[in-house]
Amino acid sequence: MSDEDQPPRKPTVFDKRRTPTWLNAMGSATLARPTRDVDDNGAGPRPDQKVVLGPQALHRSDITEGTPGIPLTLTFTLVNPSNGFAPIPEANVEIWHCDADGVFSDFASKMNPDAALTTYLRGVLTTNRAGQVTFRTIYPGWTGARATHIHVRIYDGLKPKKALQIGFPDQVSAVVYDDADRYVRGPSPTHNDADEVFGGSPGNGKFGGRQEFHIATVVGDNTRGYLATVLIPVEDFA
Repeated sequence: MSDEDQPPRKPTVFDKRRTPTWLNAMGSATLARPTRDVDDNGAGPRPDQKVVLGPQALHRSDITEGTPGIPLTLTFTLVNPSNGFAPIPEANVEIWHCDADGVFSDFASKMNPDAALTTYLRGVLTTNRAGQVTFRTIYPGWTGARATHIHVRIYDGLKPKKALQIGFPDQVSAVVYDDADRYVRGPSPTHNDADEVFGGSPGNGKFGGRQEFHIATVVGDNTRGYLATVLIPVEDFA
């Protein structure tokens, strides 16, 4: 069952040893919308202001909103292969992923109207001069028959330039999911090579390895948390 197909269920209460929560597990974010900043006279955007993606509240480096899980610091570096792999500044990077129980928040879900009230584990940042953004989040859980993953969209201003998914090393995910207090569902039944997106076989699910993805480089442990880095080439970036 894909992220988009999981039916909504009501959440349960969790105690010290958490039980899984069940909400809507939508796997795609609402298309980003520009906000309108005005000057002191209400005359419209000031020249020094940039049009931004989505609700301003989602422009943040810490996307956890108190969601329980093992801490993960995630850094993306964007480079332009058409320009000698130079870093790409001023790009907007949007990410979203499920919680430790495999549940996605969603601020525009038709399947579960209540999901419009949740925005955890979603965020947008703009790359610095080094082409980098860093999010503070938790190590994702797994959902359906999917391997562990994070969704990413990259924009040139408001123009979508690239959509991809970020995977994680199977051996790291196995260690994370061994923490039964924070990841009560246990190990993922699907590894990267068998995943419908990440696996390379033409017979793999809907995508058969054709959708672009990257496996993050991850260091750390369950006690201190994890650091993940991903280098993403984006062609023909203005």
